[in-house]
Amino acid sequence: MVGLGANWTWICHICGDVRPDKFISVRVRDMSEKGHEFRPGVISMNVRYCNDRDRCIEESKTLSFLKENNDRPFKDSF
Repeated sequence: MVGLGANWTWICHICGDVRPDKFISVRVRDMSEKGHEFRPGVISMNVRYCNDRDRCIEESKTLSFLKENNDRPFKDSF
């Protein structure tokens, strides 16, 4: 988040552009069952994306900041 009040801007996790608040949406993805042995809803990931760019919308559906690793789910995850 950059700026204050009505002039807030956000960095898109997909394209990396700084965009005004009205052009950024957040997709919440449940990551609990993606190679980690947690029940649904325990681990979620928020992905900021440009809501007016098709590429950002589509890639936000699959972007993951976590590596899938069944042996040690949190080692080197970021």
